[in-house]
Amino acid sequence: MEVLRRILLCLFTIAAIMTWFAPAEKMYLIEKVDFTNELEHHPYPWKYKGKSVSQYVDEVTKDRTYSIASDQWKNITAEIGSSEFFFVKSGNQKIQQFIPYFSQQLSKIYLRHGPENDFISIRLLSPGDYSYKKAPRSYQTPYYLWSSFLFLIGIFFYAFLPCYQFSDDTLHYGAGFRAVIGPDMIGLFFISLFFVLGLVVGLSGSSGGILSLFSSNLFLITCGLWSFTLFGFYIIKIGAKYAGLALT
Repeated sequence: MEVLRRILLCLFTIAAIMTWFAPAEKMYLIEKVDFTNELEHHPYPWKYKGKSVSQYVDEVTKDRTYSIASDQWKNITAEIGSSEFFFVKSGNQKIQQFIPYFSQQLSKIYLRHGPENDFISIRLLSPGDYSYKKAPRSYQTPYYLWSSFLFLIGIFFYAFLPCYQFSDDTLHYGAGFRAVIGPDMIGLFFISLFFVLGLVVGLSGSSGGILSLFSSNLFLITCGLWSFTLFGFYIIKIGAKYAGLALT
């Protein structure tokens, strides 16, 4: 039971860390489009030098523009309101009808409405995109609210699963802080620290969800940092050993 208590504590702590940092694989950014402003402040001005706004519009919207009905337009513009943009989670029903338009080569589309050719853009964002980091925390890491709950479950199992019981006439190490709880907390600290470092480094080198960590170009560094968690597990193993060790 002493080993089980500690295994559950470690597993739920790791699960809590992963839910805190796990990014959404994708989301969408819907923006009002001002082509005149875009052309004037384009990051590659030489690419469109000498072109009019209408020529610019024709070029950037070619093969990526879709006309929508008035009710669809009203629904989307009502979401934007007075702001210039808003973020949408990938599971949002209002975005589902446009998802088939996206592909690996096409991450931005334009919606057009009315005789005046009003435009709204929808951009597919992944964790590596700059605009992704501007989204609310609940959009970037949608599971982070579960992390505290998972950690508390681990603490609950650690605190309330029955400890090893000795007979009254058996000498043994106490279950106090110095003998057992101290090593467990130190071990958990090492596990958490190096698991977090490995996770952060790995995710910084990937552009997808949590599973993309394993194809990250920094995954070897992640593995190196995670290997240091073995030291934490070893310390916890010592705590488990002395928690059930009788003195003879």
